[in-house]
Amino acid sequence: MNKVVDRSIELKRLLAGNPRAAADYLRTEVVEAKDRKLTPILLDLMNPSKYAIGVVNMAALALAEMRVQEAVTPIIQCLRHPKHANSRGTLVYALTRLDWSAHAALLVDLVSDDNFEVREMARVCFDRGSKRLKPEQREVALELLAYRLRTNTNPDVKPWIVHTMGRLLKLSQRDAQLVLSN
Repeated sequence: MNKVVDRSIELKRLLAGNPRAAADYLRTEVVEAKDRKLTPILLDLMNPSKYAIGVVNMAALALAEMRVQEAVTPIIQCLRHPKHANSRGTLVYALTRLDWSAHAALLVDLVSDDNFEVREMARVCFDRGSKRLKPEQREVALELLAYRLRTNTNPDVKPWIVHTMGRLLKLSQRDAQLVLSN
C-alpha cells in the first residue's frame, strides 16, 4: 500500500479508539509528511463537535503547513465553537500561514483577546498578512481597532492593539505610539 493509504488507515484506527494518540499521530506523521492527498481527511477532522480539541488543532496545523486555503473557513468555525473557548492559540497560529483577510474583523477581536497566546498569534497574522487586506477591509479593521483601544480596559491588551493599528497604517511601533498619544 502507499503511504497516504497507510496514514489514512492508521489515523482512522486511532480516531476510533484513542483521540490523544490520533492527535500525536497527526503531529508526528501527518504534519511532517505535508501530503496534500490527505487534505480531505484533514478537512473532515476540522469538526470540534465530532473530534477532540487536540485532533482538530493538529489537523489545522497540518493544513496550514500545506498552505491549504480551504482550511480557513473550518478554522474560523472552530475558533467560534464553544468547545475551543479556552484553546484557540493553535488555531490562530494556523491562520498565520493562510490568507485570513476575509475574516479581518474576527482577527481584530483576537488581537484584543485577554489570552496572551491568542493575542500574539493574531498580531502575527496582521504582521504577515496585512498586505493582503483590501482598502475597505483595512479601513474596517482600523475602525474596529480604534474602538477596541477606546473601550478595552485591560492594559496588557492595548500594546497589541496599537501595534496592529501601526501595522495597518504602515507605521513603525514608535510612530504608532506617538500618533495615538496625541
